[in-house]
Amino acid sequence: MHQLPLIALALIKLAQFVEEPKKSEYLDVAEKQLSMLDSPEYTAELGKMKSWL
Repeated sequence: MHQLPLIALALIKLAQFVEEPKKSEYLDVAEKQLSMLDSPEYTAELGKMKSWL
């Protein structure tokens, strides 16, 4: 799953160079990927990662 932020960033950048409807499709996929990273499956509970920044 470490690739998701990179793929999302690439899709956001690519969306700057294409027209609709591809632009919206790329941005929708990027948003879904980034939202997945904010889910409980990928985030630690508050106070559990004491050695992390």
